[in-house]
Amino acid sequence: MDGRYRIDAHLGAGGVGAVYAGTQVALGRPVAIKILHEGVHASFTQRFEREAKALAALRHPNIVAVTDYGVCEDIPYLVMELLEGETLAYRLLHGPLPPERVLTLTRQLLRAVGFVHEQGLVHRDLKPGNLFLERLPDGEQRLKLLDFGLAKFMQGDPNSKEPAVTRAGDIVGTPAYIAPEQVAGDTVDARADTYGTGVMLFQMLSGRVPFEGEPVEQLKSHLVAPVPLLRDANPQLRPRSEVDVFLQRAMAKQREARFQTCTDMLAALEAIPRPWLLAPDGRTDQALASTLLSPGPHNSLDQPTVLRKDGGGESMQLLVRHVRAYSTAALALLSLLAMAAAAAIILSRARPASAPAAAGAAPVQRPPAIGVPPPTRGSSVRVTVPAAPPPAPEAPVAAGAAAVEETAQVAVVQPNAVEPDPAAAAQQPVRPPARNPWSRPAPQMLRNLRKAVLGGERGNERTVTVLRKYNRNYVKDPRGHLLLAQFYMNRDWREDALSQYAIAYDLDPTVRGAPEMLRDLLKLVAQGDVAERAAILIRRAYGREALPAIDRSITALVGHGPALARMAALRAAVSNM
Repeated sequence: MDGRYRIDAHLGAGGVGAVYAGTQVALGRPVAIKILHEGVHASFTQRFEREAKALAALRHPNIVAVTDYGVCEDIPYLVMELLEGETLAYRLLHGPLPPERVLTLTRQLLRAVGFVHEQGLVHRDLKPGNLFLERLPDGEQRLKLLDFGLAKFMQGDPNSKEPAVTRAGDIVGTPAYIAPEQVAGDTVDARADTYGTGVMLFQMLSGRVPFEGEPVEQLKSHLVAPVPLLRDANPQLRPRSEVDVFLQRAMAKQREARFQTCTDMLAALEAIPRPWLLAPDGRTDQALASTLLSPGPHNSLDQPTVLRKDGGGESMQLLVRHVRAYSTAALALLSLLAMAAAAAIILSRARPASAPAAAGAAPVQRPPAIGVPPPTRGSSVRVTVPAAPPPAPEAPVAAGAAAVEETAQVAVVQPNAVEPDPAAAAQQPVRPPARNPWSRPAPQMLRNLRKAVLGGERGNERTVTVLRKYNRNYVKDPRGHLLLAQFYMNRDWREDALSQYAIAYDLDPTVRGAPEMLRDLLKLVAQGDVAERAAILIRRAYGREALPAIDRSITALVGHGPALARMAALRAAVSNM
């Protein structure tokens, strides 16, 4: 292209253009190239050129950088920095974000949008698809604001000869995030962007936009419908009243009632007491369920269990045999048929008595999950569950994707128990005894970092750099990898945490005695993104040693359909070892 850029790969497309990964040939530098489709109306060409000019003038760490603009064979193109990561829209396919992460992202967004406003521009199309979560080389994430194609100058130049791109009365924006004045076709100013930011904040916390339905219904709701409460959008949430008050003001119908600037909005956001979400009243196992299911720092038991409303969980059918062992000489069997989606599963560590399987409890047949061995003689639990959706891949740009609804139907049965299969027992790996690696002397630096991570700190670039240097210098000590895994868990970087735990175990199998390791791996199984690989590591590192902790997790997860199904499947696989 123009003898300067090479097109390498197609990354995504929209209604008027496409984005490609490319290379600036002279420098060998990777770039992203945005190209308008042939035959696009002239008004879009004007918007495209205006986007190039607007972005070229915006130099901010949270705004995508434009490096070039041109026309090749009558087709306009825009050259931008190539970002590695995913859009916020893609991340939200997995449900709500932890409140601390929501705060971090919203801080960055408001600073970027405030800078845009200072330059005399209004973005007018703030939405998760236009926010990119760039992954930096040190593992940190940084928000980048994209797509200024609909940006409008707040104060036009009366002497400008540039033709108007939009006419009075035009509706410009995305229905789920558009401000009321945009729906009405009125003039827009910076407060349209504060409205869009409020909508996204609502979605990040609840997992849903405030106004759902067909586009026409959404537009009407922005004009006349009251802003719903977070708890109405997601009954699992217990937000502080200050959070709902903030959102009501951010999305007020009248511009005068909203936050007037991004600076005001950020100050009000920072003033909300934390935690934003309070722990709900309920079962004694709620704290454990919260620990297993809530992303972020492990000690955040004041955060509730935040789950998507999942049809699969509501329709899940459980057949449960409720078993207790009262003595080693005499065993009594209590059976309980669970109705709907809530049941207690308490699994005996002793040899239970014989119990016939109930009629209609036959599980759905499917091939065993990857890495899970087929049932063998002597299994005490039979579980079948549809495979969980694979984790979202990271790509230079993330195109829109349909949300994958995670559903589960599971039959959990306690059949006639028999002695473990000797052949299966003979295949058990021989593991050295587990040992807590922190019971032996550690450098002061590691002790300080361990204290910080147990206190819920997420670490920073320096923290990661120090630990990576320690790992290079002390290649046989797994404790640096353990700390990295824990910092990554506090950041909710699940795949990175799992990788570090796997490295630590490969260096020293006794490291499975670390107090946090099994707990974190069970949390990864419950949360789902990397559940299959976490389950494989649990089976490899712990085997049947993990059964007591798995049983406690199963009891805590009753009522949380997909997470319960994954944990029950793990127990079945471990029991067969």
